[in-house]
Amino acid sequence: GCTTGVGKSTLATEVEHRLGITRVASTDMVRQVMRAFFSIDLMPAIHYSSFEAAESVRVPLPRETDLSRAGFIEQTKAVAVGISSLIERAITEAQSMIVEGVHLVPGFLDRSRWQDALVLEFVLAVSDRELHRRHFAVRDWETGGIRPLRRYSEGLPQIRRIQKYILSQSALHEVPVIDNVRIDDTVKQAMRMTLDAGGRHMHLDEADEPG
Repeated sequence: GCTTGVGKSTLATEVEHRLGITRVASTDMVRQVMRAFFSIDLMPAIHYSSFEAAESVRVPLPRETDLSRAGFIEQTKAVAVGISSLIERAITEAQSMIVEGVHLVPGFLDRSRWQDALVLEFVLAVSDRELHRRHFAVRDWETGGIRPLRRYSEGLPQIRRIQKYILSQSALHEVPVIDNVRIDDTVKQAMRMTLDAGGRHMHLDEADEPG
């Protein structure tokens, strides 16, 4: 889980190569599929970007309500249904998979349905605001303006508020957070966490086997 522009796709690609995992899914893909089945009138939240989801809030709320957060939560609840199905399918088929995206918010997925499978959750963040803004400049250049800097720069306050909410959920559900200052260090930390979790999981499996 992580908000927009923190490097989640880059990290997922790097970890995928190192672990030899061939299945990688993004929550944006899940949302895009859902858009084809649910019209904007039926499910407005999924038809906006994560940081512009305030536009989808159509019910009257108290004036002090953070509409960016409210719209994002509504979108995350909807997309979480599809994410859960992806994870459960991978577990049933005993296949390793990486899922990345802004909608992987701690507390929104029902871990009890995963049984004894190893599912490692962690949140990627960029604590430094200026570094976060620079990520969008790089992305604008890399995509040739398809993901324009101006749109994301103007949305940065909403994006930062969503990150703050995701981090609060991480603390509440004891999900580890990686601060992406340098991508090389971030990849090393993510790999270390993944391999440590895998080692602990194997140890528990061996301990459960009859002697």
